[in-house]
Amino acid sequence: VGAFDGEEGDAIVHLIENYPARGVLVEPQPRVFARLCKRHERRNDLTLVNAAIDSEGGSRPFYLAKDADVQFASFDRGHLLRHGLNHNEIEVVDVECLTINDVLDRAGMESVDLVQVDAEGHDYAILRSIDLERVAPRVIRFEHRHFDRGDLTEWVDTLAEHNYRFLTEKLDVLAIRSEVEEPAILKMERPAALGEPAQSRRARLLSFDYPWAGLEDHLAAHHNGRLPLFAYGSLLNAASAVRTMPGWRGEECRPANAVGLVRVFNYPLTPDAIERYGPGPTPQHVAALGVRATGLPTDRVNGLVYSLAAEDLEGFRQRETGYRLTEVSITPWGEGASDNSISKAFALEYLGPDDPALLPHPEYLVVCREGAASFGESFRDDFDRTTFLADGRRLIDYLS
Repeated sequence: VGAFDGEEGDAIVHLIENYPARGVLVEPQPRVFARLCKRHERRNDLTLVNAAIDSEGGSRPFYLAKDADVQFASFDRGHLLRHGLNHNEIEVVDVECLTINDVLDRAGMESVDLVQVDAEGHDYAILRSIDLERVAPRVIRFEHRHFDRGDLTEWVDTLAEHNYRFLTEKLDVLAIRSEVEEPAILKMERPAALGEPAQSRRARLLSFDYPWAGLEDHLAAHHNGRLPLFAYGSLLNAASAVRTMPGWRGEECRPANAVGLVRVFNYPLTPDAIERYGPGPTPQHVAALGVRATGLPTDRVNGLVYSLAAEDLEGFRQRETGYRLTEVSITPWGEGASDNSISKAFALEYLGPDDPALLPHPEYLVVCREGAASFGESFRDDFDRTTFLADGRRLIDYLS
């Protein structure tokens, strides 16, 4: 859906051109659709449809550029304006609207393996019109950046209820239907203190509750005995890390993003930690960092990925008392990152309540920010932007 010309920016062109794939390509722009037809004129296994997908059939005004074929044509005129066009550069045409079921009926197809949607802000209306019982696609790929946060939460919940699991790319989400329902499902709640939707979600996340019974067996079976760790707090600071884990090698850490996490100053430091850092200026200045696993692709924190050696696991366990280890998706950090691959690592998740009265422990905060700054000013600034206090304020605002 939103096939454009079948070439420019097409995420699945390699599938269409290299494999005998039966499918339907839908594109509403008339000029672009003509190029799409020309490109696939020899393909008898593809049905090309010049229409827009909507929740019901009919016709609707559709906005596109007058003198150019652009990939941000939309039902919403404002979407084109936000991409820099002026009013006099926009034309409106009436386009035929079909439902997903209409298109499948026209192509003589009962179901599909892959649904790819790129609809410039109309994505959610299209996706929620899919009959997941009838169509039951194995993979649904959609662009998440145009979603309203509440709509995205609702759609992810719907997919999770239909046994989909998720991979997050820079701009897109890949929802993959699992054939077998997994028995262990973690019910998550987003932190209400952050002003996020406080509705519970089902998230299929591998996790180990403290003291992480069974962790070594899992690592031996899947990671050669080493722990792929996502560090997001004081472990950003190599000097802090080596105090309890002598084998820590800061030069082996690589900057990364963890997707589906919210980072919060919500963990009350233990008495031993307060003795190490010194007392705060008030009884409220005792908070260290924890994360909440939300599973939402719009939630992201920066940090470091490190492979922790087996001999350092016990020191790590003693250092991080009370945290749950939760597996999360990792992508490279930075605008210039050329590797878009997705990997997995474990993050320390704090499961206690958020006390909005807690404030960051000043010395602990210095350790974290100095560690972040050692990877560059932009990395530290991103740390400040993607970190929250338990009362919902961003760290960058707290520091200003």
